Order: sequence, then C-alpha cells, then structure tokens
Amino acid sequence: MNDLIEFLEREITADEALAAEAKKVTGIDWCAEGPYVTDNYYGDVLHAAWEAVADHAVRHEPVRVLRECAAKRQMIEAVQTCYVGVMALRILAGPYADRPGFRDEWRAA
Repeated sequence: MNDLIEFLEREITADEALAAEAKKVTGIDWCAEGPYVTDNYYGDVLHAAWEAVADHAVRHEPVRVLRECAAKRQMIEAVQTCYVGVMALRILAGPYADRPGFRDEWRAA
C-alpha cells in the first residue's frame, strides 16, 4: 500500500504544481464567456475552440484544483488504516490510471 500512497502523492503533487503555477499568472474567479475564459484580474485567460472546453477549464481553475489536492491528501491520511480505506485509495487512484507508474493491481474493481 505504501507504493500506492507514494504514487498518489506524486500525482497530487504534479497536479498541485501545475495549478499553483497557473494561479501565479492568472487571477481567480474564472468564468466562461462563450469560448473565452476570463478572470477577475487579467481579463482573458484563454480562448478555447469550443464553449464546452471553456466551461471545463473554468470548472478546473487553479484555486479549485489546489483545494482538491488538499482534500485528497486529507483523505489519504484518514483512510489508510483499514480495508475500506485501501479500497478508497484505489478508487482515488483510478483517474490516474493512464499515468506512468500506475499498477493494474491498484484498480478498485
């Protein structure tokens, strides 16, 4: 299980680093205006080819990703001592199944 926790920590740290860097160069409170993503400081953050992509970017703006990383770390800390916790960690690892280092044995089902 230590390998799974280390894998999760690496992936969460990578997500966190990208979000922290993006937060440095953009404002907060992203919103979609058609295919454009704007923030409360700089104005335009990016232009997406499709409105759905802009909506997705807004939903995963840096501040939210940083909160999600913190929540994942809290979950890892809280659940690693019981069988149900091990399954929860496997479920948490599922979205990273396409990343290098992911093991099939970590699949939840």
